[in-house]
Amino acid sequence: MRSLAPLQRARKQIEKELSATDAVYSEGRLLCDSESDQDTSITEKVRQFCSKASDFESLPEVPSSSDVGTIVATFDASLVARISTGILHYGCISTVCPVLVSHAEQLPGALRVHWIEPEEDSIVDEKEYCLQHALGNVLDGKVEDWQFHDVFHGLETCTVVRGLPLGHAQSFRVAKRSLGAKSYSSWSPIFVSLTTIPHYRWDTKNHAYQLTDEGRIATRTCADASSLFLFSRELLLRMNHSLVFKFLETPEVWDDDEGLALVVACKLDNFLQPGAIFVNMEGEIFVDGRQTTTQLPALSKGSELLLDLDMVSDHKVRVTVASYEKQATYDFAIPQSKGPQLPLRFAAFFKGKGWKILVE
Repeated sequence: MRSLAPLQRARKQIEKELSATDAVYSEGRLLCDSESDQDTSITEKVRQFCSKASDFESLPEVPSSSDVGTIVATFDASLVARISTGILHYGCISTVCPVLVSHAEQLPGALRVHWIEPEEDSIVDEKEYCLQHALGNVLDGKVEDWQFHDVFHGLETCTVVRGLPLGHAQSFRVAKRSLGAKSYSSWSPIFVSLTTIPHYRWDTKNHAYQLTDEGRIATRTCADASSLFLFSRELLLRMNHSLVFKFLETPEVWDDDEGLALVVACKLDNFLQPGAIFVNMEGEIFVDGRQTTTQLPALSKGSELLLDLDMVSDHKVRVTVASYEKQATYDFAIPQSKGPQLPLRFAAFFKGKGWKILVE
C-alpha cells in the first residue's frame, strides 16, 4: 500500500487540475461571446482571465517503476509439476465451461430454462443433463443456508421450473455427462433469473368449487348440476404457454365426458364442439368436437396432463397434449385478435364431488 501513495497523490492532483481547467474554459467562452462596446471592463476581465490561466500548476511527476514496489517469487521447477498433479487428483481445469445456462423465458409462475454447450464435443454421443435450482440470488451473498436441488434429469436442453414466487430471484446451474456415465461434469456458472408473470388461477365465480393455494387448486365440494363448468380466472396472455394439471384427488368413478379442456369461449354447453380441445379421463382427445386417432393413457389420482401452447399466428396456436410420456400435437384455430391476451381459457368439466385439481 505504501508504494501506491505517490500514484494516488498524482491522481488527486490531476483531477483537481482538470476541474480548474473546465472552470477557466467556461470563463473564456463567456469572454469570447461578450461585446467590447457594451462592456467597459472587458479589458480588466481579460487580464484576470490570463492571470488565472497562467496559475495552473505543472502536473506531478509520475514515479518511475523503480520507485514502485513489486513482488518477485522464484520456485523450483519441480514444484509446478507437483502442484499440477495435486490439482488433477481432486478435479480438472477447463478453459471452457462444458455446459452453461444460456437464458430463461418467463412463464406464468414459472421459468423455461435453456442451456447450451459452448463447444461441441469431438465425440458424438448422447448427453444427459442435470439442472439444479436454489431459491434466491446465490451470487449476492445475502442468501443464508441456500441449497441446490435437482429439478431435471434428461436429454433435452430446456425444461420448465414451476411454482415460482412472483418477482423473487431464482438461481440455476447445470452439468452434463455422457449417457451411461457415472459422474457429471463440473457445474456451470450460476445463472439468476425471475418471473414477473402471475401464475395460472381458477375462476372464483363457481360456488361448487373451493379454491386454495392462491387459486391454483380447485376442489369440487358439491354436485350442483348448474355449476358443472369451471374456467380460468383470466384469458391466457399472448405468449407461449406450458400448463400442467395435477389430479390431487379423484372420485372412484366418473363419466367419459368429464375432463379438462382448452376453449375459445366460456359459454359452451359442452366441450365436444368447435372451439375446444378436450381430454377426458380415459385419455381420449377431442379437437373441435371430433375424436382424434391418438389416445393418451387413462388419467386418475396422481396423473399429470400437460398442455403446451406455441403461437403460430394471430389466428392459430399449436397445442401439444401430453401425459405419461405420450403426446400428440394439433394446430388449433382461434378467433383473430389483438392486444395482450388470447381469446383462450383453460377449463374443467366435472359433475360430482371428490375432484381436486392443481394448475401450474
